[in-house]
Amino acid sequence: MMDFFFYMSLALVVALAVTVCLFFLKRSEVKDLRIICDELQGGSGLQNVVKVITDEIERKGGRVLGFFGKNRTNYKLEGDRCDILVLKQSSAARAFFTLEPCRTNTSSDADKEIVKNLGEDAVFLPIQMKKEKECWQISGCENVTACKCYKKSSYRCWVDSDKIYRGKELRSYKEKHIKCLNCKCFRPVGVFAVKGSEINAIHQHIDKNFSGVIKGSILFERLSHTATNDHLTNIPNKRCFVQTLHSYFILADRHKHDLSLCMLDIDHFKKFNDTYGHLVGDQILKELAGFVSSLVRETDFVARYGGEEFAIMFPHTKKDVAVFAAEKIRQEVEKRAFAADKSVTISMGVATCPVDDIRNIEEFIKKADTALYQSKNGGRNMVTGYNSSMPDMTQKKKSKAGRKPSPKSKDEEVWQPEESAVVDKDSGGYDNKPVQSELNIPLKEETPTPKKRAKKKTINKDPDLTNARAFYSDGQ
Repeated sequence: MMDFFFYMSLALVVALAVTVCLFFLKRSEVKDLRIICDELQGGSGLQNVVKVITDEIERKGGRVLGFFGKNRTNYKLEGDRCDILVLKQSSAARAFFTLEPCRTNTSSDADKEIVKNLGEDAVFLPIQMKKEKECWQISGCENVTACKCYKKSSYRCWVDSDKIYRGKELRSYKEKHIKCLNCKCFRPVGVFAVKGSEINAIHQHIDKNFSGVIKGSILFERLSHTATNDHLTNIPNKRCFVQTLHSYFILADRHKHDLSLCMLDIDHFKKFNDTYGHLVGDQILKELAGFVSSLVRETDFVARYGGEEFAIMFPHTKKDVAVFAAEKIRQEVEKRAFAADKSVTISMGVATCPVDDIRNIEEFIKKADTALYQSKNGGRNMVTGYNSSMPDMTQKKKSKAGRKPSPKSKDEEVWQPEESAVVDKDSGGYDNKPVQSELNIPLKEETPTPKKRAKKKTINKDPDLTNARAFYSDGQ
C-alpha cells in the first residue's frame, strides 16, 4: 500500500514539473514573440516583417522556398524565382484569395510553371493584414440586401459577396477582383511557398501573431511613400529630391567625381491648362514624368521639383554627357504625342559640379536654374549648359519686380552668349568630330541678340562619349 502512494506521489511530482517547464517554455516563446512584434511595430517595412516571418516558419519546422508579394499595378504575385498572375486560377492565387493554405496541383495547367520553378509538394501559405472594420462599414453601404456580407461579419468580403462591389453588381468575377485588389478592405498581402509538415498549425500561428504587425508595416510604407513621392506623377517629390541631391553632392565632393543636374520646364504649360482644362494638364504631367523616367539610366534620378518643373540628376556624368542626354530627352519628348494628342516641348538647363565652381546644393540648383532661364529666354525648346558668363536671373527678376528699377549705365556691357554654349536646333543629328571647345560646337558664326534669338539647342561632341551615345541612341 505504501508503494502505491509512493509511486502516485512521484507521478504527480513529475507531471507537475513537466507542466511547469512547459509553462515557462511557452511563456519565454510568447515573450520573445512579443519583443519581436513590438520592435517591428515601431516602424518597419514589409520586407523586414517577411524576414522575421520566414525565420518563424523555419523555427516551427517548415522550409521556406520564397515569398510572393502582391503588386496592385500589374496584378501579379512577385517573387525572386518567378512571378505568378493573381487572376489566373493557380494554387497560389487560390491561397491568396481564400486565405487558406493550398498545395500545388501537378495536373493543373496553371501550376505547371510553378512546379517547374518551386518543385512538387510546395504549399502556399497566405499572410494578411489585421481586420478592423467590416467591408460595408468602410465602404458606407446602405440597404444593399443583395450582398451576402451586408451587416454581417465576413472573413473574406472579396469572395463571399459574389460579384457585388460597394453595393453594385459587376459583370464578372475578374472585374470584381481587380477592383478589390485596390480596395482598403482587401487584406491579403502575399503568399509564402513552404514545404514541411503541420502547415495548418504554422498558418494559424502566423495569422494570430503577425497580422497586426503586417498591417502596421503596410501603413508605414504607405506613409513613407506619401512623404517622399509626388501624389500626381508618382515620382520623387521636391523633399526627396533635395535629400538625395545632398547625399549625391557629398559623395561627389568626397570622391572627386562629376555630378550633373538638369532642370526641366514644360514650355507654355499655362496655355494647356487654360485651353484644355486642368485635367488634361495633370495627365500631361503624369505622362511626361513616366516618359522621362523611362529614357534615363537606372542610376539617374528623376523628381518633380514643383508645378511643371522637373529635375534630373546624372551621377558620375560630365557636363557634355549630361547635355547630350538632356538633348536626347528633349528630342524624344518633342516627337511624342501626350494627353488629348497634344505635342509638348521642354526647355532644359544643365549645371555640373565641380567644373561650375559649385559649393553647396543651393548654388547647384541656382546655376541649373540660370541655364534653364537662358533656354527659355533664348526661344524655348532647347538645352543650355551653364556658363559663368550667364547673368544672375534671380537678381534680374528682383530688379523687374521693383517699382523703380535702377537704370542701366551706358557703359554697362550687355551679356552675349558664347558661341560654344548654344547651336542651331535644326542642325540635325550628332557626329563624332573632335571637340573644338570646352563644351559645345558652334554651327553659326553670328551672335544672336538677347531679345530675338532663333531656337537653338546645345550640342556636344566628344569622341570619348561612345558609351553614353550608345545608351541614348535611337535604338535604345
